Amino acid sequence: MLERICIKSRAEVYSDEIFTDISSTSKRAGISANVRITEGVKDILKVPDGLEEFGQSFDLRLWDLVSVFYVHWKRNRNIEINFSVLLLTSKYKKAESIQFKSIMSIGEEFKPVITIMLPREARMT
Repeated sequence: MLERICIKSRAEVYSDEIFTDISSTSKRAGISANVRITEGVKDILKVPDGLEEFGQSFDLRLWDLVSVFYVHWKRNRNIEINFSVLLLTSKYKKAESIQFKSIMSIGEEFKPVITIMLPREARMT
């Protein structure tokens, strides 16, 4: 028999800042499910020093992530999707391909929830 070790509601997980809800942005892109990102993804989307002058912002980098995810999601609608996004990583205008993974699951109210994470974070969800 399995024993429950820890149970947290979705609201508690968000209040602990383990995940950040980005559903308002994803809904503008046409994704009907709730979408959240992990702390690792949030850190990647933060604008490195010196790149603000090149038009980089957290919101624009988030939109890039959501837009690329949307294309992959529309194409195959799998429970797990691996995809990459080109993001500027230095003031020398060097773009780097960053790998991401999404996993669709069922949330508290039995509605779909998509979690976008770094591949190494997949064991945490």
